[in-house]
Amino acid sequence: KLGIGNHARQAAVVLLVEKGGAVQVSLDGKEFASAQNEIKLYNDDRVKTAGNGHAALLFFDGTRVRLDGQSDVEVNQSSQRERDSELTLTVHEGTIWVATPDLHTYSGSIIRTIEAGEMTMELPARTEAILSARNVSVLSAAGLGIQISIPRAVIPVIVGEGQKFVLPVEFDA
Repeated sequence: KLGIGNHARQAAVVLLVEKGGAVQVSLDGKEFASAQNEIKLYNDDRVKTAGNGHAALLFFDGTRVRLDGQSDVEVNQSSQRERDSELTLTVHEGTIWVATPDLHTYSGSIIRTIEAGEMTMELPARTEAILSARNVSVLSAAGLGIQISIPRAVIPVIVGEGQKFVLPVEFDA
């Protein structure tokens, strides 16, 4: 299917660095260095915040991800297509707040996935949530809420608006 169909293009993720805190970035797998405000991140780029550092990521569809202090996240996928687009982020350490836009702000479908610890989370439109490797707090979400897939779980867990899910410490994938 050359030249026909759902053409993909890699979409930049804009890094917004908050004043006064230490934020580092690793581009193209290179060593971490001090991050500049409004640099563009692509697949496999990582961002780390120090204890006093805060930063935000802005995706092509308007999804915003704010990193708390002591966080480490990696952009895995940011692909914009005509029909179905995809963004995937891995939380290696720390806590993030994520807000996805309304459905009408972007045409086509978007699969938004966040991987943290043993959990893989799919986020619908109009979601506001706080996520870490073992905790998910859904402040608001369209539809049923965030779907969480966990290794060895028979069915995915759905965490709805106003609910919190905590993966037990004893859980071992």
